[in-house]
Amino acid sequence: MAAAIAVAMGVAALPAGGAAFASEPASAEPADPLTAVYYRFSVVEYCSLVDPQVATGFELARDRILAETSAAEDAHRRARIAGWTAADLEWSNRGLGGFRRWCETEGAEAAAGFLAENAPSNP
Repeated sequence: MAAAIAVAMGVAALPAGGAAFASEPASAEPADPLTAVYYRFSVVEYCSLVDPQVATGFELARDRILAETSAAEDAHRRARIAGWTAADLEWSNRGLGGFRRWCETEGAEAAAGFLAENAPSNP
């Protein structure tokens, strides 16, 4: 009966038990390296995983990418805004409580990457 009502209302019937929501959304990390580093740091910020070492790792990664790409200030500004915006949209996309898994996976991975960027090189 519930399925008939759902179809009559123009709503697709979902399987019982929430199976339609079982998969983790794909990462929204941008392909451009400069935009991506801002996206990853924004994820770390949303997840409250920033500490001085993570922040320094972000700065080192950002500065390395800027040196490699020689991005003009306007391109840098656009990449920064695009990264922040992508993270904000992804945060909103996760829904109430959905950000917890995002922080446990993508957030923790981003923080670890920034820590590795800040780690002393092995001789």
